[in-house]
Amino acid sequence: TYGFAVGTNTMANGSWTWRRPGSRWSVFASGGQQQMRGNGFAKLSGWTASGGIGETLSGQMKLTAQYVYSTNSGTYLGTVTNLAIHSIRVSLGWSPQQALR
Repeated sequence: TYGFAVGTNTMANGSWTWRRPGSRWSVFASGGQQQMRGNGFAKLSGWTASGGIGETLSGQMKLTAQYVYSTNSGTYLGTVTNLAIHSIRVSLGWSPQQALR
């Protein structure tokens, strides 16, 4: 029951960002998929997709708003799971040095 089990974890992710030269605004999107198999305690698969906009407030600060959808299904410790999550994230980011243009 408490032995070590070996399995595989496969992930594929991608992202895209676009900003018109000279603009403070940017658009971004990302997505990914993950599978865990054969490790004895979990057999899960799922994917995530997100998209959003960002605005550079100054050379060091950026405001972003993002929508994320994530889904997972499978078996974990003998329990069947099937989750779907919707979320909205608003972030204020700061970098200690001005970004290179």
